This record gives sequence, structure tokens and C-alpha cells, in this order.
Amino acid sequence: MNNIFNTSLHKKTLSMQPAKIRRLTKQTLVKLSACFLALLLVSASLPLPALASTIKPSKRTTKLPVPPKVKVKTGPRTLKKFKSQLSFKATPTDQEITAARVFEEPLIPMPGPSIPAENAALSKALAFSAAKTWRMCLH
Repeated sequence: MNNIFNTSLHKKTLSMQPAKIRRLTKQTLVKLSACFLALLLVSASLPLPALASTIKPSKRTTKLPVPPKVKVKTGPRTLKKFKSQLSFKATPTDQEITAARVFEEPLIPMPGPSIPAENAALSKALAFSAAKTWRMCLH
């Protein structure tokens, strides 16, 4: 009976071995493929060919032109102060009033034909407002 038990136990272990071998082979294959892919990823991201090559200096066959000699102006600089002054023509156009930039936002003309008398009155009011603002800023 002892002999039968051993034989049946041996048969059980033999029948289990292929499954273990298959399982170990699958696990090993998965691990090997993961290691291979990780190595491939690292090697692809490194500039190995660029590091392996040697850089040869290029030899110029043509000479560079000699820059001309210039005299640099040195010494004290003087600034000319100017007074900004808003001025319009006697009959300003809509574009001239828009380009004046007296306010932070530009003045936009109303739709329809412009009236020269209204533009003249607006230009005088803008010039007065700008002069008054400048005087307040200077004091």
C-alpha cells in the first residue's frame, strides 16, 4: 500500500508539473517582456548616437569680411524738452478727433454725416479739457 500511495502521489506531482511550468513560463515571459520594454523605452529616450559621435570642427573656406572702423560718439547727452499740445484744424474731421486720444478710450464718430460746426465745438472742448488736465498734473 505504501508503494501504491507513492505511485499515486508521484502521478499527481507529474500531472501538476506542466501547469506549474506553464504558469512559471507565462509569469517569466511577462516579466521578461516588461523588462525589455522598459529597456527599450530608456534607450530610445537617450541620445546615445549623439553622444557616441565625435564633433569635428568645420573648416571655413571663405574669410569673413573685416568690419569697417566707426567712431562711436561719447560724451554727455542732452534731451530737448517739448511741450505736448493738442491742436486741431479750424474744421477738424472725424478721423482727427478719433486720433486725438484725449481720453483712455477713443472717441468714435456717430453714424450719419458729420456736422462741421459740431466737430469744431468738440475740438475746442477737447483742447480746453486737455489743457486743464495738463495744468492739474503739473501742479
